Amino acid sequence: MGSMHRLHSMSNKQTLLERLADVLTFPAYFGFNWDALFDGLRDFSWINEQLVVLVHTNLPALSESELKIYVRLLRDSVLDWRPGETHRFEVAFAQSDREAVERLLRD
Repeated sequence: MGSMHRLHSMSNKQTLLERLADVLTFPAYFGFNWDALFDGLRDFSWINEQLVVLVHTNLPALSESELKIYVRLLRDSVLDWRPGETHRFEVAFAQSDREAVERLLRD
């Protein structure tokens, strides 16, 4: 079983972090910064479903540098989960954002 969480337009980093904390039901101690986000995306002990999928209907409206941090943080979080661990984490973006995401990961 899995849980799918959709994210829609986010206008800034704080809104993005607040929305992620809400949809992923992060614990109350979540620190609302990039390090805390990485830690949260590598835990999920509070989520019963094994598969956790985060779907972006569009890219957050962050500055180029923050968007690069966010996309790379997601990639690193996904890659850090190992086979056989309690959870699996996947991230999806809209097909229309594919080139932008690939550029952010490459540059």
